[in-house]
Amino acid sequence: MGKFRTLVEEVSQKYAGIEFVYGKEKRKSAEQRELEKLQEWLIRWEGYEKQLVIMGKGRNSYSRTDQV
Repeated sequence: MGKFRTLVEEVSQKYAGIEFVYGKEKRKSAEQRELEKLQEWLIRWEGYEKQLVIMGKGRNSYSRTDQV
């Protein structure tokens, strides 16, 4: 997890000077698309980590009603 977060932070710093565009009829740069995808993956990864904590080591599935 730490390595992935570090990668996202490095890419964010690398592309700090890029102007982000949003809305209709505006094309995103390849760098903006890459950064947004990495940020989405990081959010997903954090969700998976949370699910693994809830599930614990002795189980291979869990219910939505399980709590930490």
